[in-house]
Amino acid sequence: MSMSIHCENCGAEIFAGQRFCRSCGRPTNQYTEENAPTQMMPPSATAQRAPVDTAPPARPFTSPVYTPPGYYQPPQARLPVPTYTPPQARSGWVWIVGIIGVVMLSLLTMGVFVFSRVSRRPPRFPPPPPPPRQELRDLGFGGREVVTSEETTTTRSFPLSATAKFALQNTNGNITIEAWDKSQAEVITIKRGGSEQDRGNLRLIQLTEGGNLSLQTPTARGIEVEYIVKLPRKLGEISLESTNSEIQVAGLGGKVTVKNANGGISLSRIKGSVSVTTLNGSTELSDVGGDVSITSTNGGLDLTDIDGAIDARSTNGAISVAFESVVPSKSLKFESTRGAVELKFAKTPDADFTIDTVSGTIDIDQALHGDTKFAGRGATGRLGKGGLPLSIKTVVGTITITK
Repeated sequence: MSMSIHCENCGAEIFAGQRFCRSCGRPTNQYTEENAPTQMMPPSATAQRAPVDTAPPARPFTSPVYTPPGYYQPPQARLPVPTYTPPQARSGWVWIVGIIGVVMLSLLTMGVFVFSRVSRRPPRFPPPPPPPRQELRDLGFGGREVVTSEETTTTRSFPLSATAKFALQNTNGNITIEAWDKSQAEVITIKRGGSEQDRGNLRLIQLTEGGNLSLQTPTARGIEVEYIVKLPRKLGEISLESTNSEIQVAGLGGKVTVKNANGGISLSRIKGSVSVTTLNGSTELSDVGGDVSITSTNGGLDLTDIDGAIDARSTNGAISVAFESVVPSKSLKFESTRGAVELKFAKTPDADFTIDTVSGTIDIDQALHGDTKFAGRGATGRLGKGGLPLSIKTVVGTITITK
């Protein structure tokens, strides 16, 4: 005979294998496993047991969290939870590029700001250098002297007659002679080099005797004297002599004599005769109405439009002559030791020529010569109708006669 078991809560009988009370629903704690044996309840126990009250209790055992609705709600489907994916780590180059971009943007912004500020400022120019110190001195009789830290310029005037002579001797410094229509000479001397005191101590020698004017420059170390002289256009004669000078003479009607050791010589628009002696330097003559005599050691000779007789000699240098016309009574003589001789005539002259060369060639335009005889390195012949004596000699150099 088995013992009956009752619910500890309501006292209802508990049958074997029953896990919950049929009256109050409390767990019986008989079996905790799912494979507990099933037992049939005896009929007598079912008849004697009081009907089970399945009505819900007047007061629930727990407080509801929310009030359930009075209508049926179907269960809602749960959305799937997305799988967690950790964020990817950024590459180091991204940070480097970003930092460089920020720096460049900052520099660009700063540059635009600075440029805008600078462009608004007025331009700044260095202050002009102070004017050189200059002192003007009155020398009397129309003379004046201007003294600066670099040079001393003196201007003087001298009366000259139409037949007067002008002579100038210089050591170092250029010489420029120009013609004007006044009956006086204006002499401008510019002393350069040395101190102001040294230039002041250098006194130029000026002689005016018999209506003539003579200027001479004493030798002074470290000081050069430039001459700019204006002479009457019809002055009878001028003579220039220098050691180191560039000499230019233009527009005079009298005789011109020039001696220069080192430096070029240029004479133009001279109505009288010309005599030139030069050691080192080229010589240029143009538009000369009188006879021309030139002796050059080292330097070329360039002659244009010479109406008088010509005697040109060069040791080392070419001789080039261009004729507009020739005077039948005037002779033409050219000699060169080392250098070519070239004669060019605007029209055929009437001349008898003699040509000699030691080592050179002879080239005469067929349109100029008529009868030409060659003998060794020399030749004789006639240009046009003949008459004007023409002599050309070279040691080493080509001889050319063209039209």
